[in-house]
Amino acid sequence: MFHMEDVCIAAAQVVCRLGDFEANLKKHRDYAERAAEVGAAFVCFPELSLCGYPTDEDIPRELAQPLDGELAKTIVAMADELGLVVLAGMLERASSDVLYNTQLIAAPGNRLDVYRKTHVPTSEIGRFRAGSELAVFPFERAVIGVQICYDTHFPEATTAQALAGAEMIFMPHSSSALPTGAETREEKRTRWLRYPPARAYDNSVFVVVVNQIDKERGIILSEKLARDSVGLRTFLAELEFLVPDTRFPQRLPIGTEKV
Repeated sequence: MFHMEDVCIAAAQVVCRLGDFEANLKKHRDYAERAAEVGAAFVCFPELSLCGYPTDEDIPRELAQPLDGELAKTIVAMADELGLVVLAGMLERASSDVLYNTQLIAAPGNRLDVYRKTHVPTSEIGRFRAGSELAVFPFERAVIGVQICYDTHFPEATTAQALAGAEMIFMPHSSSALPTGAETREEKRTRWLRYPPARAYDNSVFVVVVNQIDKERGIILSEKLARDSVGLRTFLAELEFLVPDTRFPQRLPIGTEKV
């Protein structure tokens, strides 16, 4: 039986350029170091943060790497060196050559767990294979779950993870809101303030939502959501790197990426 301690978490809202592994890895390193400096136990990066999110119908297969490839090894070594859990998104190429939208969960001691996006939206059908497990991952400071973007639309996913022992659920996104799109930035913000808080409230878990930022795609919105014993508390962040304490939440911007 696990009981989550007071814990400091970091959520990195960053620009993730498509195919620019060198720049994206450097950014992961920089922000993970900042998180470690302020004592964060976890730092979460957005969906597909290591390779960028491909918006064309055809996915450049060179973006995909296996879990035993150099990309994952670099994140594992980073987590071990800095002494915190690093959640980073990558396009995974499985041994069967199937592609998964995967969040690496790397921890000190060269530990690597993975979560594969289980709900594939219409726009991703035929591009990514859906994962099959809503696993939870026990760590010394907390038991966590992960849901990637569209996964969060389904309330049963959070319930299943909460019943399996999850105390905190990270929800990395790469979700755009262009003025000319089907949903404006303000409409998306309103929607986000509706269902992620509901997931937290209904299941008595902490929820952290982190999005990519990119003006070209209209991705300049991200929310930090947490629930404590007093009730639901919501934190809004625009282009900031935040380290809120999830038990006694407060805004602590320790870096800003301009776009």
